[in-house]
Amino acid sequence: MPTKTHIPLHDGHAPADYDGGPVEGGYLINKRGLWYRPNSQGYTSAAIEAGHYTKEEALAITHPNGIDGPRDGMFYVHIDEVKCPHLAAHRARITELEVALAEMTRLRDGWKAKAEGYDTIRNALR
Repeated sequence: MPTKTHIPLHDGHAPADYDGGPVEGGYLINKRGLWYRPNSQGYTSAAIEAGHYTKEEALAITHPNGIDGPRDGMFYVHIDEVKCPHLAAHRARITELEVALAEMTRLRDGWKAKAEGYDTIRNALR
C-alpha cells in the first residue's frame, strides 16, 4: 500500500497476530497510507510525526472488528521496519546524543569521585 512518501514493508496487511510475547513500545499504525498521530489523534503522511504504540495497543487499534475481522485498511509495523530517511536520521541523532550523554555522565561521576577524595583529604588535615 504505497503512499506519496513512504512504502511500508508490509503489503497493507497486518503482520503476524500478537503472539503473547512481551508488550513493547515502538509500533506505528498505518491506515490506507497514512500514519496515526500520537494518541490516535489524526493522521500524517510522515512516519517521523507518527505516534508510537505498544504492540498491545497497535493490535487493539488495527483489529477493530476482532482478531479475524476486517481491518479497515489498517496494519501496524515496528519502527525498525519503517523505511523513512527522516526517521532513520532522527533515530541516528538520538543514538549520538545518548552516547554523548553517557560519556558526560561518566566524566561527571569521575570528577565527583575526585572531589569527594579531596574532601576526605581536607577533612583529615583539619
